[in-house]
Amino acid sequence: MTLALKPPRDDGWVPPWACPWTGKWDFTLAPDFSGLDPETGEPWSPKKVIQHLGIKQASGDETRLACEKVVAQNPDKVAAYRKGKTNMIGFFIKLVMDETKKQASPQEATRILTELLANG
Repeated sequence: MTLALKPPRDDGWVPPWACPWTGKWDFTLAPDFSGLDPETGEPWSPKKVIQHLGIKQASGDETRLACEKVVAQNPDKVAAYRKGKTNMIGFFIKLVMDETKKQASPQEATRILTELLANG
């Protein structure tokens, strides 16, 4: 099974199991994380998988700064959220992900945004 890498990431990262010529993902070459970590002999932890794949993640402080910036730049959307349009949280999460170049944890961004939007 192959999938095209669309859209390519801004930082040029291509997974090691992607074909270097076509950019298509070939999951037959993907690492297998179903077994045990050879270094520790324990099941693979999400943190270890992210580290092994070389994926960058924004720190908690970077995520909080991005959330604060997004909330400050969109006072009209914040007002709509506080009036009951709680589905606006997705709008804010997308902006945070764009601000951090998709390196923020969506769960952490949701938690921080919910806190910031509630404490207006």
